Amino acid sequence: MIKEFRKVKWDQRKLAEQGNALIDLAKLQNDTYTMIYRMQQSLEKLTNQIDSMRRNFDHNQRRTPTNRRSENCRQNDRYC
Repeated sequence: MIKEFRKVKWDQRKLAEQGNALIDLAKLQNDTYTMIYRMQQSLEKLTNQIDSMRRNFDHNQRRTPTNRRSENCRQNDRYC
């Protein structure tokens, strides 16, 4: 009888540990999802900033006269 009681208690402990492991796994999955979501938001924000900078650069480059760009390149010993 005592052996059966000990076995039942042992099985209960094992089930409790497995339940806790599942809860920990669910929390980890939720934290991972949240982190990936935030990373995606940051990536989109950075992509938008880079696109905006590229558009501004292109706009400024078009506004700069060609001969002035060539002159600046020669002054700085750069190839354009």
